[in-house]
Amino acid sequence: MFPFIKLMLRTFGYAEGQDIPEMHLLNFWLAPQYLEQITMQRLREEFQKQKPFPHLSLQHFFHEARLEELKKAIDEEKFTQKTSDLFSFKQTKDFFNCKNKVIKAFYDFLRSKAFMVYMEYLTGLKFKRNQVDLAATLYEDTDFLLPHDDRLEKRKLAFMTYLSNLRKRDGGTLVLYNEKGKAVKKVLPLANTFCFFAVSKHSLHEIEEVVGKVQRLTVGGWYHAH
Repeated sequence: MFPFIKLMLRTFGYAEGQDIPEMHLLNFWLAPQYLEQITMQRLREEFQKQKPFPHLSLQHFFHEARLEELKKAIDEEKFTQKTSDLFSFKQTKDFFNCKNKVIKAFYDFLRSKAFMVYMEYLTGLKFKRNQVDLAATLYEDTDFLLPHDDRLEKRKLAFMTYLSNLRKRDGGTLVLYNEKGKAVKKVLPLANTFCFFAVSKHSLHEIEEVVGKVQRLTVGGWYHAH
């Protein structure tokens, strides 16, 4: 039996051969290839091997229709300018109390036990149940985020879903640095790409300055230590 299915049966207390309702939730949101046994096992292995620290960037991760609905809903939210020496961008409030049904459904999915078990399987990490930080962030011309490691408030895994497409010349690339401060990996923002990495003293990263009349829109946040 597929190890992930065994894990789901054990986690939710079902007997072998029983239907697992929680799998229906995963199927509703995630593109089918990301629930295939071979793919999940490969991603599980790749996450640990990635340099400069454990991370994955998964294209076409969610069902396209779900992401289109989510983007339309987020476009209606209020963004507030956030500025310091370290960063410049616009951001919504945390979606914990969001009234929009589409955004609330996405928020509830990300903090669901089913998706947390899925992410724990891919990463080998353990997360505090029923808790997730989630907000939308918008970078426009001259916005940036300087190198930092995200370590704060027991954060265990950082994640983001890209809702817009940028080209290399537009900036806004996610840059991952090694311990010596050398850029090792760059992730170009492409819509419906789900990117995540383990938060540690090694998880140094930045968002390059956005250039021109483009928008870098993401919805993301953190899972926390168990």
